[in-house]
Amino acid sequence: MVMVRFLFAFIVWGAVALTPVLAAPLCKEQELGGKDAPMLSPPMANVVTGAGRLQFYSAPNPACAMNGIFVIRRDELIAYAQTDDGWA
Repeated sequence: MVMVRFLFAFIVWGAVALTPVLAAPLCKEQELGGKDAPMLSPPMANVVTGAGRLQFYSAPNPACAMNGIFVIRRDELIAYAQTDDGWA
């Protein structure tokens, strides 16, 4: 019984300890200006419309939310580069 508890605790600890390591590469910024993220010339800009606020993400992944950073009405968002998988 003690061995089962130890094994369970080890598995849970490993899952908790490795979660940030596994999630970190998902939010890593692409290298701009390369083959995978060509520069946009001129940069594309859009003004936010609508009401309320929208969570801002550092990458197109729900795990990459930037805490406390929101997009609100009349904010201007500028994209300097874009990839096929949603990075801008």
